[in-house]
Amino acid sequence: MATRRLDEALTAWLAGDAERTLALCGALDRAEADSPPAILLRARALLRLRRTRDAIAALESPSLANAGAGDAATAAMLLGTAYARSGDVQRGLAMLRDAANLPGAAGIAIRSEIALGIALAHYQRHDLDASAAALDGVDPASDIIYARALECRGWIAKCRNDFGAAVAAFEASLAQLDRCRQFDRFLEANLVATLSYIAVELLDFARWNALLERSRRVRWDASGLEYNRFWLDMNRSMADEIAGRPREALHAARNAAVNAPSAAFALFAQCRRAAVLFSYGELLGFEDLAAAIRAEFEPIDLRVLHAFEEVNLPVVVAETLALIGDGPGAAAALHRIDTMSPAQLALLHDEPMKRAYFAFVEGLVSDANNDALRAQHRYRDALRIFTEIGMTRRALHAALRLGQLNNDPALHAFVEEHARALPASSWIRTQSARSAAWRDDLLLAELTRAEREVLELLYEGKSTAEIAAVRDRSPQTIRNTISKLFRTFAVDNRQALLNECARRGAFPQAPR
Repeated sequence: MATRRLDEALTAWLAGDAERTLALCGALDRAEADSPPAILLRARALLRLRRTRDAIAALESPSLANAGAGDAATAAMLLGTAYARSGDVQRGLAMLRDAANLPGAAGIAIRSEIALGIALAHYQRHDLDASAAALDGVDPASDIIYARALECRGWIAKCRNDFGAAVAAFEASLAQLDRCRQFDRFLEANLVATLSYIAVELLDFARWNALLERSRRVRWDASGLEYNRFWLDMNRSMADEIAGRPREALHAARNAAVNAPSAAFALFAQCRRAAVLFSYGELLGFEDLAAAIRAEFEPIDLRVLHAFEEVNLPVVVAETLALIGDGPGAAAALHRIDTMSPAQLALLHDEPMKRAYFAFVEGLVSDANNDALRAQHRYRDALRIFTEIGMTRRALHAALRLGQLNNDPALHAFVEEHARALPASSWIRTQSARSAAWRDDLLLAELTRAEREVLELLYEGKSTAEIAAVRDRSPQTIRNTISKLFRTFAVDNRQALLNECARRGAFPQAPR
């Protein structure tokens, strides 16, 4: 009976069900459970479920002392992999190299798995060259190991900002997975979520649609896929937002919030909802949600955040608050980064993409605090990096912001070129058309930035007192600006002013 259960556990493992593998291993009698094959299978399942410490404990069992050559080499390889994953990378690398010299390490599978373990350990240390070199030791005939090696090559390419090579490697990994004897649901979910993110950033809607179709085959409700499901929903929200489907974008962001694996991720999803509302002019809802985000952000202990996506939370919150003009609140959110550890701070700047996003948000915060010169400098830095690495969606955001400050024709041309490829309902298309109207109309083009902002706030239906509060100016200053706008457009009341500016194309629709 025990042997049959071990066979069933192996079948579950090959089917990609790590939880059932553990359950079946736990049901073995004492003698069978202490056998090397059972210990090794259990350790593999524990590692796949990210229970690294439990895997180390299993692999340090005295029962493995007399294992055969093949099992001993596998145990040494798994233990080295586990230590590297636990953060003790140097020790893990040494153990993996020792495992490669054991008598039982001659077969294709074990040699390839050791090479993959070494590559992942180097990747963990951000030694990309050493990681890529180690991957050369993974044999294409090694089934699932080769699929994981291709995924690692994708991450290396992404870190090097070679998104074309990253997509090719990730797609090759997915194709290899479909041919494998063994299935890995974690690998599949990770590849689908990552590729969908890249597709959105590159505005590659053909690839996005293909991935969306593939995502329907993934069992997102399976244990351990919460993180991937969350990011797929976030990616879906970004795709729908830029494609002119705000209702669907909000729905995807709400799903992400419901399925968020932590409080920090839930706040990310709230910021995503706020971004959609802002992009499509739902400013009252945006401001209300931004106030809730500000309140929810305050009690979060930033020191416990570890992955980049979590460590990046203050930057995302700062972006959200800056968009509504809450300069002090945005600056305070960004300053909370100073409380983070050096290891956390390193995660914010270890790739050009991350540095570009940080620069963009610094630009937004400076903009919200009326420091136009610094805002232009940071927007320009962000645009340069985003353009260099091919992140078109983010480059458009930076170009729009910078163009509003310096009215550079080259920036407007850049936005218009890419906007033409988007659906007519996309907010990018709307913004591009508005920018053209403000640039081409003689009266609109002569307005100062302060006058433009007051005019846009009038369009949003705000009173003089509300505009004064948003712009941190006195009500009399705002009244003076409105009077000057009346003279500029030869009108004598606010509604007439808005109607005239709408006729000139300053607003996306009739004024409220």
